[in-house]
Amino acid sequence: MLAVVLWLARPRWSVERVRDAVVTTIQSEAPASDLVTGRVGISARREIRDLGRFSWLPAWLDLPGVNVLDAEARVEVTGEALYGFDVRALTPEMIVVHPDGLVEVTLPALRVIAIEADLAGLRVESEEGMLRAGAGRQLEGEALRDVQGLLQRQAEQHLTDSVQPAVNTSEALKAMLTPPLQAAGLAEPRFRFHLAPDLTLEPSVE
Repeated sequence: MLAVVLWLARPRWSVERVRDAVVTTIQSEAPASDLVTGRVGISARREIRDLGRFSWLPAWLDLPGVNVLDAEARVEVTGEALYGFDVRALTPEMIVVHPDGLVEVTLPALRVIAIEADLAGLRVESEEGMLRAGAGRQLEGEALRDVQGLLQRQAEQHLTDSVQPAVNTSEALKAMLTPPLQAAGLAEPRFRFHLAPDLTLEPSVE
């Protein structure tokens, strides 16, 4: 008798209840609006060389084997890119709940959220000619500014070229959403995520 009472008192899922659970759970995990769903290692190298050839300098200053005018700088750095999506763009209308319990979600586009450079492993080298005092340090600054953009572009290219960020995102959301949807009445939630017009993933049911 007790088992029957407990069975009748179990949570009953509804489309509205499931939709609310999905949106509320995802938004509560990202109070700053950006939900991080994965990260990828990146690296960049930038080399700048200034030959220092000025028309007003005498030709004899260009001596073989002697650095009088040249300056150069090299910067190498590794780090991680964090990617995910803006949870504010997710609405209940982007969630379809099928009669068999399949939860279908169209996600906002993935994007690079942050670049975290490994400053402890940053390598900076420079050389300058005898008549170019300070030029090497100036080129170091230019290379350091450029390398941040290189890391950003590499991370964005990874999101474009690789399917792995989408796979990681679908697995992260499955792990995040399963407990609250079970509490909402779905005994074994299944998911289908649309991450791009031509990319749909269904995480396996364990």
